[in-house]
Amino acid sequence: MLARIPADVSKRLNLFALALALTAAACNQAAQPGAIDLGQGRRFVPMVADSIDDVGLQGQVTVGKDGVPYMSYWGFPAVLKEGEIPIGRPIGAPFLTTKVGDPASAVMVASVSNGIFTRGAAAMPQEAPGGVIVPFGPATVDSLSGAKPANVNGTDIAVAEDGSLHVAWTGQDGLWYAGGSGTFAASHVLPLTSALSTAGPMGWPSVAVDDSGTPWVAVTTTSFDGQQVLVASPDGDEWKVMTASPLEICSGCDQPARTQIVATSDGPVVLYVDTAAGAVSAARFDGKSWTTETVETGVAGSGLSLAVDEGGGLHAAYYSGKGEIHVATSSAGGGWTISKPENTGDPAPGASTGIAVDGSGKVYVTWHDSATKTVELAAADGSTFTAIDTLNTAGGTYPDVAVSPDGASVFLTWYDPAQGNLMLGLFGESDDIVVAEPSPTTEASVAPTGGPECPKGGIIITAASGAASAGFSETSVEAPTDELFTLCFDNKDSGVPHNLAVLDAEGGTSISASSVAPGPVLQVLEVPAQPVGELYFQCDVHPNMNGKLIVK
Repeated sequence: MLARIPADVSKRLNLFALALALTAAACNQAAQPGAIDLGQGRRFVPMVADSIDDVGLQGQVTVGKDGVPYMSYWGFPAVLKEGEIPIGRPIGAPFLTTKVGDPASAVMVASVSNGIFTRGAAAMPQEAPGGVIVPFGPATVDSLSGAKPANVNGTDIAVAEDGSLHVAWTGQDGLWYAGGSGTFAASHVLPLTSALSTAGPMGWPSVAVDDSGTPWVAVTTTSFDGQQVLVASPDGDEWKVMTASPLEICSGCDQPARTQIVATSDGPVVLYVDTAAGAVSAARFDGKSWTTETVETGVAGSGLSLAVDEGGGLHAAYYSGKGEIHVATSSAGGGWTISKPENTGDPAPGASTGIAVDGSGKVYVTWHDSATKTVELAAADGSTFTAIDTLNTAGGTYPDVAVSPDGASVFLTWYDPAQGNLMLGLFGESDDIVVAEPSPTTEASVAPTGGPECPKGGIIITAASGAASAGFSETSVEAPTDELFTLCFDNKDSGVPHNLAVLDAEGGTSISASSVAPGPVLQVLEVPAQPVGELYFQCDVHPNMNGKLIVK
């Protein structure tokens, strides 16, 4: 039987509120003594890594040698229902629109270190205006204009030994790479002239960096002649593209599948799905040519993930297509063995698995469980896997996992499609878990003078100093029925970012919301006419700040 490691978190704070509140310790009950009891031993703690607009689709996570996690993911403008007002993006946040305001997308990058989130991008559709700094120094890529979830196909991220970041993505016009330290430079590695969808003709890419700092990018494409597993690396100012394996065309198959690449001391290794043969295969490069080998036959192989351990051994995970997750392991000398964590794993097309190995050889694998509709995480020192309780992952998709070299911290990421959020779970010793503070990207200066004034009849809601733990000064206010009314949000909490959002119920649909900004600042918020009833208001950054709005 599969043993399960408990993740006991006190119920004294709502778990959803915990996940959001952990992103901002400066304003949250978690920072108060006794508010959260993590107990002793290793625990799993969920957090919201990014939440403004629709962010987190097809995300990936990796860890640098210093133990800092980095995440890549797609960011799109939020799709609003009638009457909803978008939350303003903070100054310094990546652009999700073009210069003329048309919807676009960005290839986002986020990290968390010493309890502080940094959210930026590898590429976005327009340059930042003068004086505005977007973290990580994103490149400007015009073709991100018009990109949307239906016509993009995955991201991946790697960290080199020198700390530079390397990101790959499949956009609507083909395969892209961006890399650098401090700022990103983007390259259009493989152009695509036909229309792209999540079904093809170009699949989810992968990026790895070898010991010399050379990036390698792999992807599977399809054409009238069949499929090709392509691998590219820089060659001067150009990219050298090689065919690691030509594949037969497969009529009626899901194609092309996800491709994975890692860098070993013997050269890059690519894992791919041969849909025509119904097999997962590997291709190894010796510096001159590619040789291929079969990993496992009779499997779908979707959602591939691949990791390499310090000894050069390979570890892969994928969906079998028969309700199972398979983990394949190969020693440095070759040959593959298959193990099967106790699971049910047949997700929607395009979903992912994740696999990671720490310095001692302990393996962590994650997947989407189709029976429980949750993101699962398991660990193994050998062929026996032990499940780890994963709080607040219901409905999560596109999971990935990374682990620090010393094995102290395991980072699990997933996409929450209901909220449009990128989620991050940390599994580690409770004494070492650092409660995250607000990202520097939200701390834009807003001058209190010369701003709006509360109009006559406006309903005042105040965030006084220390509101993060004390909540709003007003927890119940009244508004007139069947007519537009005005809320005046008076944020007196100096230097602390808050906003005011009105929802139809707790955890419900947004009706109106102000932008996130640090105090002191006064924000005037108009709310459309509402029928008699009870609404809910909160600070989106610190949901423990909330109250009732009674329409009467």
